[in-house]
Amino acid sequence: MQNDLEEIIKKLIFYSNDYDDLPDFLAHKKNKKNLWKLHFIISDLLLWQKTLFKENSTDVPCIFSCNQYYMQDYEITDYKNVIEDSEELSLIFIIKNDIIQLNPSLTSLQIIEIRQLIENLMATSFRVKNLEKIMK
Repeated sequence: MQNDLEEIIKKLIFYSNDYDDLPDFLAHKKNKKNLWKLHFIISDLLLWQKTLFKENSTDVPCIFSCNQYYMQDYEITDYKNVIEDSEELSLIFIIKNDIIQLNPSLTSLQIIEIRQLIENLMATSFRVKNLEKIMK
């Protein structure tokens, strides 16, 4: 993987793990954007590439795939503002027809390496809701 790309991914992961560790390439968003929302978006983009199962908590049908992220209508503007306003994020993610995809310029090896970095370095925590429903 290119050193620049690896550095970008690591900075995103560190920010996902620590709200106060805002990457320098996103510092321009500090005054423009709600940092909590920015942190959520970055964490969600990384989590999308982590080996997890996501279940939609609404009744809106959706599909989760490691190749495409189908946004809910209320998410589209926020995600576009973050991804399209960052040259570094655009190296990894693109939005096409309101669907987030991995940048097609990434090689298969780069994608594997990105996912491995996320697996190894990103902290995750889980909250189980409706435990009774799961146990049935």
